Amino acid sequence: MGFIFKLLLTALIILVVWWVVKFRGRMSVLKAAVQAAKRAAQQAANAPTSKVPVVLVACPKCGTYIATGTVCICANEST
Repeated sequence: MGFIFKLLLTALIILVVWWVVKFRGRMSVLKAAVQAAKRAAQQAANAPTSKVPVVLVACPKCGTYIATGTVCICANEST
């Protein structure tokens, strides 16, 4: 009886240690992925944006401001 108990206890200890090592390996991979995602988000936030400013001009008919090179909607209306 004592031999079987020691054998089962040893097997249980080995199994628990194996699960802990496996769990820690998964957590380290997950932690590395989270850190990489944070770094990518930080780099994206710090990246310069290349937005072109839009120049607005007033429509001579109605006075509504429109982008340069576009036609105002009042030109399409028959008044």
